[in-house]
Amino acid sequence: MSCQSLVKVSSESRQSLVRVSSESRQSLVRVSSKSRQSLVRVSVLICNVHAIKFPPEFKFGAATSAYQVEGAWNVSDKGLSIWDKHLHSNPDLNVDHSNADIACDSYRYWREDVRIAADLGVHFYRFSISWPRLLPTGTSERISEDGKAYYNNLINGLLEKGIQPVVTLYHWDLPQRLQNLGGWTNPLIADWFMDYAKVAFSLFGDRVKTWVTINEPIIICDVGYNRGAFAPGVKDPDFGNYICHKNILLAHAKAWRLYDDEYRMKYHGKVGITNHLYWFEPASEEHKDITDLVNLYMRMGIHAVFSKEGGWPPKIEKIVAENSKKQGYSRSRLPALSKQETILIKGTYDFFGLNYYTSRRVRKAKPDDKFQDWPLGESCVEIGAILEYDTTWKRAACSWFWIYPEGIRNILKSIKESYGDIEVLITENGVPTRGSNLNDYERIDYYKKHLEQVWLAINKDGVNVTAYTAWTMIDNFEWLDGYTAQFGLYQVDFSSSNRTRKPRASAKYYADVIRSRSYGYYNNPQATAEIYTEDGWIKSGDLLYRDENWNFYYIERLKMLLKYRNHHISPTEVESVINKHPGVLHVAVTGIPDDECGDLAVACVVPHHNIKVTAQEIKDLVKGLTLMTAPRSTAPSCSGQLPILSPSLAFRTVLDV
Repeated sequence: MSCQSLVKVSSESRQSLVRVSSESRQSLVRVSSKSRQSLVRVSVLICNVHAIKFPPEFKFGAATSAYQVEGAWNVSDKGLSIWDKHLHSNPDLNVDHSNADIACDSYRYWREDVRIAADLGVHFYRFSISWPRLLPTGTSERISEDGKAYYNNLINGLLEKGIQPVVTLYHWDLPQRLQNLGGWTNPLIADWFMDYAKVAFSLFGDRVKTWVTINEPIIICDVGYNRGAFAPGVKDPDFGNYICHKNILLAHAKAWRLYDDEYRMKYHGKVGITNHLYWFEPASEEHKDITDLVNLYMRMGIHAVFSKEGGWPPKIEKIVAENSKKQGYSRSRLPALSKQETILIKGTYDFFGLNYYTSRRVRKAKPDDKFQDWPLGESCVEIGAILEYDTTWKRAACSWFWIYPEGIRNILKSIKESYGDIEVLITENGVPTRGSNLNDYERIDYYKKHLEQVWLAINKDGVNVTAYTAWTMIDNFEWLDGYTAQFGLYQVDFSSSNRTRKPRASAKYYADVIRSRSYGYYNNPQATAEIYTEDGWIKSGDLLYRDENWNFYYIERLKMLLKYRNHHISPTEVESVINKHPGVLHVAVTGIPDDECGDLAVACVVPHHNIKVTAQEIKDLVKGLTLMTAPRSTAPSCSGQLPILSPSLAFRTVLDV
């Protein structure tokens, strides 16, 4: 595979170089003669590279959750949530002493969120319903008209833009009234949740075709009812986690079977549960057995839903029973699942929802090891395992976050190995950063590397992955990290009254990925690196410099319009014409500064691998396209040192990703 036509980034000069072979040089054909000054003149560069492509039916989306973005905590008749109570009662609990009373104010600015989703080009937007906003008392005897209207408006707004809503019923904001009755440790909650689900299915099921019942049961139960760091703040390390887990599984199962019985034939939707998974690797071969146990422990609820046997994993049941006996308990702290409950829970899925962020290395605990909190800490007390990170992994902005892209592929393979060829929706994947910089290149790198692993899982391992969700679409309230950790493709100014949203570089990158269904060049990291610059891929209006040897240098500047003598050329207009050719996979029209003419337009064309396209055919398409009469914009002159315009002012059509 040739890299001749790819942009090469120089860290010293902050320029990029396109090397063109003699063969490619011959394909650089100027369209129209010099005497036709009113016609567009375009050189054509055929870039013969093979892009990695996701399947045509693969879907890309972005996600948020109600408590983290909506705000409006006491607006209208919304009920109190456990996170409202938790942070109002403990204002110093998180690092910046904040809460989500206002957050992104998406309750008021939902139209802006819809616009952002449309600008990204996502196929779906995953959001959650606030249980206490829809049902202020937590139970179904009273539905909030304002809450219903808010979610109807959001769903309808998305559909009008061609974006499918993917709705999570529970993303951690339990009504406080239900928590006063025990919350997820009260066995009645399975019926309360089923009643809530019935309201949501009835109100929105005609338009919502993908439902997530509960987001990350292991986090809800372990961090909320074991160590008590998350709402509702229950510290019960012996029983809280396990009782919560059983009741969540029953609640999910009842909601799934409700949809299956009463709504599936009518609305033809899908219902699943979303699971938070680390990838665990043994610190060395001698720790393989303990690593397998940690994986089982992390997936004990998943086993109950997705395995052929159902129920708790037998090895985990045995371990908890033995530990309970040593602690003096007459029976296991892990509540048994009856035969009827096992049957009720088993098989209640239409897809496997996966949230993946990070990984750990596992070793068996030594006698003098100090156990810490789990799972976001570094140990697993029940199993006797210590969780560590590899020193070669890069650390992200949150203390618990170490970057290991291969982990997501390993998890996807393990899902297929354990549960067969089930459909997998990646419902969250993303990385936090800190600070106000819009040039979040580390996030782009994270997405690029994880998308590569997802592509490999699909195409090399045969995993049935059908969707990928970026977490998160906009900065939001990040639980105990408050507003200090930003996951957003869009930055949110939390100091402004209207919570201004601005796209980061990662938003532009992700939009390019969605448009092209691709992220780089197959099995050629060098080619991917060379075509990729710090500001993204080659884009419309990029300025290039050509030397006497037909080497193209990338100048860090973007223009909405190229200036040619006293006229202007619209890169996107020329691209729209060239894109009509069936052999054109991608095209970006860029400019080369010329002392005499201004900007000489160059069309960089990536052809379909199975459809031939020639420079002459591109010439014929462009023939007759006229220039725009100047002045048409505030684009500066092309002579001398060129200024840098804000990327937000430039067209961002992708060349190839």
